[in-house]
Amino acid sequence: FICPPPPGHNQDGIPMVDEADIPQPKRIGAAVGADSGTKGGSELASAGIDKNPRYLAILGSERPILYISLAEALRSRDFWLLYMSFLANIVFCLVILSNLPKIINRLFGMGSRDPQEPPLPAYLAVSIEGGFNMAGRVLVGLLSDIVGRKTTFLMILLTQVGVLVCMPFVIQSENFWGFMTLVWTATVCYGGGFGMIPAFIADMFGINNTSSCHGVILTAWSLASICGGLAFTGVINHYIDNGSMPYETKMYTVNFVWMLILVIVGFVCCLFVRSSIRDRLFPAPPDQVLRMRVFGRVFRVLYSVWHENAPPSTPLESDYATAQNTDNSASFLQYRIRRRQLRCELLTKEQEQVEWEEYLVLRAVQHRLMKEPDV
Repeated sequence: FICPPPPGHNQDGIPMVDEADIPQPKRIGAAVGADSGTKGGSELASAGIDKNPRYLAILGSERPILYISLAEALRSRDFWLLYMSFLANIVFCLVILSNLPKIINRLFGMGSRDPQEPPLPAYLAVSIEGGFNMAGRVLVGLLSDIVGRKTTFLMILLTQVGVLVCMPFVIQSENFWGFMTLVWTATVCYGGGFGMIPAFIADMFGINNTSSCHGVILTAWSLASICGGLAFTGVINHYIDNGSMPYETKMYTVNFVWMLILVIVGFVCCLFVRSSIRDRLFPAPPDQVLRMRVFGRVFRVLYSVWHENAPPSTPLESDYATAQNTDNSASFLQYRIRRRQLRCELLTKEQEQVEWEEYLVLRAVQHRLMKEPDV
């Protein structure tokens, strides 16, 4: 499971172009020329980049590197969305792990409605849970190397949503092995989140920021342990103080509900994490309101201004138009009505590639010119 870094791996920053995704200069030039009517194409043409062989050859010889400072990483929206997702991922198992022997005894053991020895001793159940925790740290991390960090994190959060939805029904039916299966499944997700989060941070913010960002994000562990434990115990004590018996399931159902809400919030936050460098740096129009990737394609919402030609609608406007018509022509003055409206766009792969390649050309030229003054 331990692999050496790939050739050309950058230790200080984040490569902006993958080895298999480095555009060829000719193809970039063709794309820019073919789409010269677009905003990006116009900028490249006006700068003379689309015709300068020196500029077009830059991407073939260099891979621009994005350097992110620690302050930029900690101020970024994506870091705090990931923080919330990680907090939601760990709170359930942190609470259950510290209370598992007590829960087993009250729901299935000597403290239950029908006192009896549980099918599995509590100490042995906790030990097995540690094994599933270890398995999650290895297997989920391996899965993230194959299918991607964000996809894997969404999968484990979605699995925890399913676990929390099923948990109240399982404890009401007094199904011990069903309960332990759900707990162990959630524990795999818990260990997987811990095992994957350092690599997730390194991919997003660079290896040089991994240790500091990891230290900050681990404060979610402390927050989940303290606040989650206090909330769980507070709900149970509230019901017991009001006459409920410790083996009643209502108090546990209430706890599972607020945990479920938290995990759903974490899932939504993870949806909006821009995990790839292309998603974070993809050029945004000035009127963009929202952008996200839907099934591999860029979806964005624009609040744009559009104009509509309209004739004068009142006699006063008509007289004003006649007065302003100094060339005595038969045509009348048309007004341009400016309006704003929300507009949605779902870019095709070709449109996305053209805009991204134009951005890479500009970024690569800027990177080269900063290193070598033009002569």
